[in-house]
Amino acid sequence: GKQLKHKMLDIKKQIRPMIFSINDTGTTSIEEKFQNTVLRPIIKLQHELILCYFEQFLKRKKSKLKERIREMADKLLRIAAERALRKSEVMEASPDQWNAFCSRFPYAETDDQMNAIEDVVNDMSSGRPMDRLICGDVGFGKTEVALRAAFVAANSGTQVAIIAPTTLLARQHFKSFEERFRGTDIRVSQLSRFVSTSQMKKNREALREGAVEIVIGTHA
Repeated sequence: GKQLKHKMLDIKKQIRPMIFSINDTGTTSIEEKFQNTVLRPIIKLQHELILCYFEQFLKRKKSKLKERIREMADKLLRIAAERALRKSEVMEASPDQWNAFCSRFPYAETDDQMNAIEDVVNDMSSGRPMDRLICGDVGFGKTEVALRAAFVAANSGTQVAIIAPTTLLARQHFKSFEERFRGTDIRVSQLSRFVSTSQMKKNREALREGAVEIVIGTHA
């Protein structure tokens, strides 16, 4: 840019008298005179030139980054506004069925677990799209939150898909869900490579026909 060109001209102007000053008489040697009057100032000016170029480079990058952040913020605001205006199905379970299902949980719920369950159930009954992520370490009760959310959805006539990252975890969740929903009208099936081809075909068909309320598998 113009600023860079001006800096280069300044360097030329400063170097020119330095070179001619070597011919001046003095007590120092020509080599030392050359180092003091030409080399060191040139190196200093080179550093200034590099710094000037780097500052301009950062300004350009910063300007582009600000524009990208602004575009991302506008996009997120638009998505949030659209979601706030949309309606979703109200999902609720009858108090008697809900209490009966919750009583089958063999452990005492922690405070955080109960808060997460209440928040999720409230979201499902609000009539608006849910925008919530449940996080927790291993053994902190995330599966029970998913079980109760699946129970509410299935009792509202909605099919539920539980997606696990591995086939082993899919099988583990299938066993947990199968055990908890045993004796209810809610049917659970599994779709993973641990299921035979013939059974996979039957499970898919049952899912299409609405004969299965909850299906558990991997993203594949």
